[in-house]
Amino acid sequence: MMSSPEESNNFDDEYDETMQLPTHDQLPSPEEIHQKSTADLPTLTYEEREHLRIRRWFLVMIAIPFITLTVTLGIVLFNIAANPEDVHGGPRIKNIVVGSASTPRVSTNTLSTAARTTVPPTAHVKTQKELAFEYLAGVTDAALFEDGNSPQSHAFEWIVDRDDRPGRREVPAAGASDHWFVQRYALAVLYYALGGRTDGWQREFSFVSSAHECEWQEKLEYTEAEQVYYYGIDCDDQGRVTSIVLPNNRLRGTIPPEIALLPHLRVLNLSENRLYGSLPPEMSKLVKLEEALFAMNEISGTIPDYLHTFTNLKKLSFLDNVFTGTLPDLSHLKKMTHLDFSNNEDLTGTIPESWGQMQALRGLFLSFNELSGSIPLRIGEMTELRDLRLSGNVLEGTLPASIKNCRHLKNLYLDDNEFTGELDVLQTLLFLEGAFLEDNNFEGNFGTFVEYFDDIVILDASNNNLRGTLSEEFFKKDKLKVLDLSGNKLEGTLPPFPENDALEYLALQNNAFTRAVPESVSNLRALTHLDLSTNTLTGALPASLGNMAFPENDALEYLALQNNAFTRAVPESVSNLRALTHLDLSTNTLTGALPASLGNMDLLTYLSLGRNSFGSAPLPDFLQRLTALRELSLRDTGLSGTIPSWMAALQELVLLDLGKNALEGTLSARVFSEMKNLTFVQFSGNALEGVIPKVFGELPKLRMFVVGGNSFTALENGFCEEGGTLVASSDFRVYFSGDCDTMPPPLSCFNECCYGGECPDVTKLLTSQDLQWDHGYGHWFSLNEKIVYDIRPMMKAGKLVKDGYAQYKIKEFDHRIDNDIDDDDVDGDTDDLDNIEDDDDDENNADYLDDDVDHTDNADDDNTDTVDGNNTYYVDDYILLT
Repeated sequence: MMSSPEESNNFDDEYDETMQLPTHDQLPSPEEIHQKSTADLPTLTYEEREHLRIRRWFLVMIAIPFITLTVTLGIVLFNIAANPEDVHGGPRIKNIVVGSASTPRVSTNTLSTAARTTVPPTAHVKTQKELAFEYLAGVTDAALFEDGNSPQSHAFEWIVDRDDRPGRREVPAAGASDHWFVQRYALAVLYYALGGRTDGWQREFSFVSSAHECEWQEKLEYTEAEQVYYYGIDCDDQGRVTSIVLPNNRLRGTIPPEIALLPHLRVLNLSENRLYGSLPPEMSKLVKLEEALFAMNEISGTIPDYLHTFTNLKKLSFLDNVFTGTLPDLSHLKKMTHLDFSNNEDLTGTIPESWGQMQALRGLFLSFNELSGSIPLRIGEMTELRDLRLSGNVLEGTLPASIKNCRHLKNLYLDDNEFTGELDVLQTLLFLEGAFLEDNNFEGNFGTFVEYFDDIVILDASNNNLRGTLSEEFFKKDKLKVLDLSGNKLEGTLPPFPENDALEYLALQNNAFTRAVPESVSNLRALTHLDLSTNTLTGALPASLGNMAFPENDALEYLALQNNAFTRAVPESVSNLRALTHLDLSTNTLTGALPASLGNMDLLTYLSLGRNSFGSAPLPDFLQRLTALRELSLRDTGLSGTIPSWMAALQELVLLDLGKNALEGTLSARVFSEMKNLTFVQFSGNALEGVIPKVFGELPKLRMFVVGGNSFTALENGFCEEGGTLVASSDFRVYFSGDCDTMPPPLSCFNECCYGGECPDVTKLLTSQDLQWDHGYGHWFSLNEKIVYDIRPMMKAGKLVKDGYAQYKIKEFDHRIDNDIDDDDVDGDTDDLDNIEDDDDDENNADYLDDDVDHTDNADDDNTDTVDGNNTYYVDDYILLT
């Protein structure tokens, strides 16, 4: 029976290609074939064989998919083992696409060959450092990473190798967006660029630590203000840096361009540090800035033009830096409330007229520059202005009439300029509290001031051309604390003074007041400073002065009555002024003996009684009890006798003037050897004799020694060789004079000579040489720590701002902006960092920066307050918006 086609096919499938075909002589015989075929004949019926065939076909159909799946899976696993990077997105094996309709039929041998030929070589795995380099090269000049000294390289090294923040992210791929990684890097650059770890910040604020960068901060609580302030870094609720507050933290360096990598920054306060260089142009990207405070640094260059694009800016301070050039146009900054370019000294040009468009401005500070021109006419458009400070420029012209529209103005600083005209335009400024008008050419009748300024606290109109008389009504202003009208053309008699417990400082010197001082002067019971010098006042010194010293109001510290025409004796009651530190009665016609009770005024540091006629008498021995004295003048008072040995008790003396008297005897080396602070000495015009001891040449601070017009015979041996800086000095501030016509050589010791007993007048020389001198001798040294109106030269950041400028520092009533709360200004904004003492500015912010003239510390105050023993960031009343 012939086999079916299916059986034939099965046979073919079982054919082995490796079998050897038989040769012809190997073929079987017919008999053998017959026997073989008979033995192989099937014994099953057709139906049974058909059923078996179906079963075989069914098993084959089940096995084929299983075998195919097994082979495919084996191939895939083999390629994975050969290419582990494929798990992480590496290259896929080509030419084998599982599940594709176009997959060709491949034998097992073909699959093995394909698997072996499509496996790529193992790819390079990039390190974290390489990934970080690629990523950060997109935001920083990559060349800086190669400079081992750059802050960028230090920040790169830290963030790659040492940043061990828990849960830190992997370095993002190049081109990816990851602002958390970038801002952490940017803050690290800022840290290293501004002296972190090298110069030593005062506080580290956890910078470049394992903490999240939003926790690089310290919380300072002020219980008195019931507020909490964060210094360091602060973030919004999405973890983006919005605030950097690092004032007074010993930062040193140049602001890096990476500051621009913090685009959500709203507050940047780096005031009172040691920053230098110019501001990076990349800062122009910080368009969300609301407060930019760089006060008291050494930042240079011109003021950036891009500031006008910071349309969200509210507070900008470049106080006390070294910017040059002119003021930019900032008229687009409609939200600006406080703008301070004070004390840059080399800012020139005019105040832009367009600034009038900044109508939200509440504080404008431009003092101590070289600004010229006049006050802009559009100043009146700044209707919210509270504080206008233009001191120490070369501004000129009259005050614009439009200033009357600034009805909320509280502080007006126009001093040390060249303004002219009258002041009537100020009469509408009903809320004015501080008016500084001194050292200009204002004119007019001062009597008109009585009609306005009801809220005035400080009025300084000194050194102008004001005329008229002084009215009693002016002293009824119950808020007035400081009144300085010195150096004007006021005349007439002093008014009867009403009872007043507010006025603390009264300066009327250098006018033309006449007649006696009224006894009612004792009604000014809060006075600490009274200066009536250089007028034409006559009569006796008022005995009522002593009434100003009753126990509950022992206030008066400074009394200057010199250069008048007072007569009679010094009243005993003066010694009741036990708080007095400065007493000047010189250049009058006082007579009689000095009361011994003056020796009870043990706080005196300055006592000048010269050029009076107290009569021939020895040096009064009560002086030995005044051991705090630093300046003593009894010049031309009729003194006689010798210089007593008890003078050695006055070891704090800086100035001693006993000239033009009748003193005799010798100078004792023992008396003067311990006066190590002695700087100015005048013995000229006496009858002193003998050898001048060389101890004077050995005094370390002696700068003036005038001994001419006496009967000295010689200088002690060695004086000229060992006289220190006093002898033959080339320093014009050192003055050593003697009788060149009577004393033997060497005369090279002297740099000034007296002839015939006549010596040059050194008063002008003293005044021009040294800022310490005033009234001929000066009261630099005599200023007690508690004097509220301080006339010391203003010091800013360790340097003299303006020679001879009268410095105002009112301890208890520091008049800044906004002592009232405007309900419509409060918007509940809590993230502005402001003064802890006031919360009355717009947006709950405190009064902004005091102008330069308010920055000097009171000597009796520690410069800083403390929290947990650490220094906080404010000086006296003045806060850098912390």
